[in-house]
Amino acid sequence: MGRRVFDTFGAKDEELDGLRRALNEASIEFYETYAGFWGVGTPAIWIHDSEQFEYARHVISEFEENWSKTFAVDNRSYLAQVNWKMLPLLILLLAAVVWMCLAFFRFT
Repeated sequence: MGRRVFDTFGAKDEELDGLRRALNEASIEFYETYAGFWGVGTPAIWIHDSEQFEYARHVISEFEENWSKTFAVDNRSYLAQVNWKMLPLLILLLAAVVWMCLAFFRFT
């Protein structure tokens, strides 16, 4: 039975490609599982040989350390990422939906 060595939920494709390359270079056999259509699966990287678990974790931790140094993590807050130009349109849309709901329930 395999052991999960890395949870891939939320990982970027570039990061996963680099991680796969690092595991292949270290001659570690692994396989991946995905969340599936309904999103109820476990997206992760697994290894077949439990004896290689510690070595695989070491390779992954080295990769993650190098990855974080190489690629700066975008730590902007959520509010800085919001497209504020769309706010008036969203408020107008929300007001129209509320007005339609009130008008519908008023006459029924």
